Amino acid sequence: MLVFLLAASLMAAPPVFDDLKTDLGELLFQLEDAEGAQQWDIARALRNIARTDTIESVPFLCEAAPGASPETQLVIAQTLLDVDAPDEAANILLSLLEGSRVQESLAVLTHNSFKDIPEVAVELDAFSQQDMPPEEAVAVARTLYKVSRKASIRTKARQTLLKALESEDADLRASAALALAEINDFESARPALRTLTQDPGWRGQLARSYLETDFQIDYYTRQLYKQAEQISASDIFQRRAPEEEQFATGAGSLDVLEELIDRIQTHHLWGDDLTGAEGRERLVTAAAKGMLQALDLHSTYFSSAEFERWILDLRRHYAGIGAYVDTLNNVFTITRPIYSGPAYAAGLMSGDQVLKVDGWDTYNQNNDDIIRRLKGEPGTEVTVTIYRDGWQKSRDFVIERAVIDIASVNWDMLPGDIGYIEVLGFAQDTTTEMARALMSLEKEGMKGLLLDLRNNSGGYLDEAVNMCSMLLPPGSEVVYTEGRGVRRQNYNTSKQAKFPTPYEGPMVVLVNSRSASASEIVAGCLQEFGRAPIVGETTFGKGSVQQAMPLQSRPGDELLTDRNHNQTYDPGDTYNDQNGDGKYTYPVNVKITNARYFLSSGKSLHTERDLDGRVVKFGGVEPDIEAAFTGLAGWENHELAVLFDRLDGQDPFQDYVQEHFDANRALFYQLAVGDAHDHNLYPDFEEFAASLDSPIPDNTIRLVLRARVRDRVADDQGKAFPGGVIYGDWQEDKQLQAAIAVLADEMSLDLAVFKGYDFDESPPR
Repeated sequence: MLVFLLAASLMAAPPVFDDLKTDLGELLFQLEDAEGAQQWDIARALRNIARTDTIESVPFLCEAAPGASPETQLVIAQTLLDVDAPDEAANILLSLLEGSRVQESLAVLTHNSFKDIPEVAVELDAFSQQDMPPEEAVAVARTLYKVSRKASIRTKARQTLLKALESEDADLRASAALALAEINDFESARPALRTLTQDPGWRGQLARSYLETDFQIDYYTRQLYKQAEQISASDIFQRRAPEEEQFATGAGSLDVLEELIDRIQTHHLWGDDLTGAEGRERLVTAAAKGMLQALDLHSTYFSSAEFERWILDLRRHYAGIGAYVDTLNNVFTITRPIYSGPAYAAGLMSGDQVLKVDGWDTYNQNNDDIIRRLKGEPGTEVTVTIYRDGWQKSRDFVIERAVIDIASVNWDMLPGDIGYIEVLGFAQDTTTEMARALMSLEKEGMKGLLLDLRNNSGGYLDEAVNMCSMLLPPGSEVVYTEGRGVRRQNYNTSKQAKFPTPYEGPMVVLVNSRSASASEIVAGCLQEFGRAPIVGETTFGKGSVQQAMPLQSRPGDELLTDRNHNQTYDPGDTYNDQNGDGKYTYPVNVKITNARYFLSSGKSLHTERDLDGRVVKFGGVEPDIEAAFTGLAGWENHELAVLFDRLDGQDPFQDYVQEHFDANRALFYQLAVGDAHDHNLYPDFEEFAASLDSPIPDNTIRLVLRARVRDRVADDQGKAFPGGVIYGDWQEDKQLQAAIAVLADEMSLDLAVFKGYDFDESPPR
């Protein structure tokens, strides 16, 4: 499995749109006439475009704000806040305090980002001295309390709210009570909130919600005190009784875990390595994992390091040199650089071997240990020692670490104007990448779309719904969730302003047994609406919802600043390094299954099992047309392994491409697209095949050689081909070929007229 490395900043990512300012200006123009929910759709699109290039978008939005309506200025301010430009947002919001949108401006100014801008509190304090309606004074006081770090100002703001709470005006008392509850002063607000619960409108609903929160806080506080008293009274942690009385007995007693730890430390062969705090924690972690795994396949216990990897895989942005890496033939190797990252900019290529990191030898080291040394804060430097086939000796590269989004969508145009989009997962920016792919392919003249969701294990539900919004009419029910303590929640398609018209052309979806969760939702939804035939294999059957919960007993480091307000650490955020290890420590988390996904028909996608793990009901999405994947034969894989073992880490296929690329660059570009299964097209092929001294057939040698050619061409053009050695290669991938044949029927396309689409004549393996 490839290991993802960390790479360059969001602002370094290529823009999604051809003309950023034109797109921003068009959306601002639409905002002036928009109303209601349409306003928020446009606002969301504005934010997504602005995120693609903040260097260009922030000054443009600041220049546009003064001439815009107050409503549009509010949206601009919120957009600036979303793209980490709170100073510019504050300037706009403070200017609106003199106009007709005071309440809305004050509401936005309660955002935590403005606590780090002292001028906001100073301006609001001065503004609060002016004569103004009492309702406005309450709103100012609430905002001032939330943004000011000065105790004197916060005290004064609270006094303003308490005074309003004594007013004879019922509306003013209600506003003051809700404001006090918002700043967590439930003690003062409680009587007025109880009265307000009789209000049938939104204020009554909000008051009831606040009182419920107040009750929960009070209840759990009393429970914690009660438990603390019981623990103190029983002194359970001070035990050292005779051996036969040391552990409590009876079903449900947690002392069984203590006894197990004691027995393991005393009797197991590795017991000495499992003593002390670190050893006990390993055993406790193993027990917690076992407990959750006994429930279902998807409830999970995450150690701090595991949770960090999970979060980073979902976000797909990392801090480091920017490359996919793995240990190949016992050597730590760059399998492909990330083309927007610093490693590629420094000249590193696919197949480069990383021998040292800052002088530390990578040979026979664990991948995670190597990657940990490559990681670091953006802007810091790391020296990597690289060897490349054909070099006389290794070379040192000094690379400045950075942050970059790892693409979750790859695309290409196949012969016959067939657009091919491969979705690797549903990460934070998958919708944006999908929009980019669709627009790029439509500009190239796409006449049919093939959406490849194979090996896609899922991700964010919202991104799956947004993807369906690009392929189905607005208002279509994609999925709903329902479960224990979870009321039914519907997820419908909406108009995507960044891709205004859903793609309506012919389409086929490709899935396999490793398509799971969000990818099953997309495939199942498109199938139910008759939007696209499904080709491949029955999907995994993961239709359950897990809620991630941090454990209070294993907290991580406290965040001091959260610059993009996602409630988790990003490189550059500040934190309280409680264990002094010099890096941010994530809290231990658990994911617990608490609901199910259901398609609009009520069909569950989940494969149901009982507590003993037996399948009760099979789930998944069944394809309309079944097609199996055919890779290399087992004996061919064996002979390739023997070849590489004999060559002790050398890659003769990589050597061949390196030696021949410069003289055959145009030819290799053609072969990367398709070689018609003709090994004679490769210069000096017979001599190369003979040099391998292996029974591997010429066609298999050609296939592996072509895979290396595709890697080298991708490096040269700075754009990856979808898929891997066989997956995603229309010439070699039998499942993909089956999907192309189905799509060709949908398009009324005669594949015979296109060179290379001779699927039935491809050599057997």
